[in-house]
Amino acid sequence: MRTRNVLAAALSALCFSAAAKAEDMKADGLYVKADLGAAFVQDISQDLGVAGLGMTVGFDRGRMGAIGIGKYMSNSFRIEGEIGYMNADAGELTVSGAGGVRIPIDFSGELSTLSFTLAGYADLSDGPFRPYFGGGLGIARWETIVDTLAGVDLNEKEDGTDLTAFAEAGVAYHVSGNVAFTGSWRYQRVDTESHLDSHVVKAGIRYSF
Repeated sequence: MRTRNVLAAALSALCFSAAAKAEDMKADGLYVKADLGAAFVQDISQDLGVAGLGMTVGFDRGRMGAIGIGKYMSNSFRIEGEIGYMNADAGELTVSGAGGVRIPIDFSGELSTLSFTLAGYADLSDGPFRPYFGGGLGIARWETIVDTLAGVDLNEKEDGTDLTAFAEAGVAYHVSGNVAFTGSWRYQRVDTESHLDSHVVKAGIRYSF
């Protein structure tokens, strides 16, 4: 009987602690979010430094995903930390020269980035539909892989870590006091030597405690 009472007391204490923690998080204005979307990476151009030759790499539509945790500082402003991942396959490689000559070269590879950012957002209303805009700054770990070039297997990799920044605008639809669905557009740059720029269209869900 004593063991059963101890277990019941422990279970009650655990439930009370979890409820209290949830109330504390709600009082603190905390939320979590998850996003999925499509990434459109802009072409990367580079001067080859030989006889005026240049190289341009194009990319297919990519994929992105992100998770984050945020905090409402007021009814109209919040801050958010995010971990994001983006991946896109290389679609084409073109070498250009004098006179506008463009030579396509058989090429396959991919690009991926893993970013860690801190952002601030302004919510423009407090109704069910809440447009918002904001931006963030952080670091991104990027990696490029060249699988084949002109029919030759290379399997070469290059990577690095650079600053990244983004601007974003979107709208959140609050279906309840805790749950909101979001849709947004983002422009993001990774400050590599050639500047890695991408447009991202994404949808997500946000849960407030």
